[in-house]
Amino acid sequence: MNYTTLISAQQLQALLASGQPLRVFDCSFDLMQPKAGEQQYLEAHIPGAVYANLDTALSAKHGVPGAHGVITTTGADAPASGGRHPLPNREKFAIWLSSVGFANDMQAVVYDRNAANYCGRLWWMLKWMGHNNVAMLDGGLQAWQAAGGAVNSGKEPAHFQTTFMLAPEQARLVNVQTVADQLGRPSQTIIDARHAALQGRRRTAGPGGRPHPRRAEPAV
Repeated sequence: MNYTTLISAQQLQALLASGQPLRVFDCSFDLMQPKAGEQQYLEAHIPGAVYANLDTALSAKHGVPGAHGVITTTGADAPASGGRHPLPNREKFAIWLSSVGFANDMQAVVYDRNAANYCGRLWWMLKWMGHNNVAMLDGGLQAWQAAGGAVNSGKEPAHFQTTFMLAPEQARLVNVQTVADQLGRPSQTIIDARHAALQGRRRTAGPGGRPHPRRAEPAV
C-alpha cells in the first residue's frame, strides 16, 4: 500500500514489518538552537531513520554579505528560491537523496517533534521532485512512542548510494511576481501558515536590512 498524505503510527509499524521499500526521515529542528534537532535524533529516532537537517540538507547555502551586496551561490549550487532557508535546486537535492539511499521505488515517511513544522517541508520537496509516495507521520515521534514504537539512539549504519531520478513536478514552486499577478483571482488561494503571532505583520525589513516576511492580502 502506498501513502501520499498522512500515515498513522500503527500503519508505519505494519509498513516496516512488511519489507516494502521504505525510507524514514527525521526532520526535527529548532530555529533558535540549530544543533538541537540532530542531538534529539541521536537520542531517539525511529529505527533506520535518516536525519534530514533543515540547514544543510533541506536548504541551499545562505547568501553572505559582500562589498557589492549579497553574494549567492551559482552554478550547480544555485538555490531554487530566496529567503532565510532557500530551497536547493532540484538537481542538488536529488544528489542528497541518492547519498542517503533513497530511490524512486521507495515509500517515504517524514516526521519531526515539532508539530510537522519541518517534516512538512520535506513532504512538499519530495512532491516537487516528482515523488508522490511520501507521507507525514501523524502526530510525529510523540505519537510513534505513544503507540509503543521502538526507537534507536546514536547514528544509523550508512545506506548504499542510489540514483534518484527526477520526475515531473507534483508540487509547483512559484515566485512573488506570480502570486502578485494572481491576487484576487478565484484560481489562487493564499494560506498564511506562519505562527499566529506573526500573521498580519507588515514590517518591511528585519535584522541586517533583510526583507521581512509579509502577508499577502487576502490570506486564509
